[in-house]
Amino acid sequence: MQRSYRLCDKDDKYHSRTCKAVKQKAAEQMETVNAAPVTDQAVVTFWEKTYLPFAEENLRASTFIVQTDLGQHLSTHFGTMALKEYKTHMGSLFLTSLGKNWGGARYSTSGLSPHASSATQSTSVNTKHHQCQRCA
Repeated sequence: MQRSYRLCDKDDKYHSRTCKAVKQKAAEQMETVNAAPVTDQAVVTFWEKTYLPFAEENLRASTFIVQTDLGQHLSTHFGTMALKEYKTHMGSLFLTSLGKNWGGARYSTSGLSPHASSATQSTSVNTKHHQCQRCA
């Protein structure tokens, strides 16, 4: 997850983003960020605990319904895969397989809307280098 922190106010000592004092403050901040323990959260857990609450608050109701419907297929596809193992092309393969198996008009490769453009729906996915058997 990305977060931004205000390091300092601009003054004579901290006069630019590239000055030594600002770089040192940024390095100190990154030490604390990198020292935090890394969680090994599953893709499905992230979807349920982080993404869906965000989607419910920020997306239109019709879009949120599609998102919850997609979530029903996540555990079948990703199982217990950790989020840190997830790669972007896996999501494309997942959505493409949904389109083929569950009706292409309902799902798009963008995953955002059942009304995506035909250019988005016809996106092809190169599976040559993909190792996940669930996406095959």
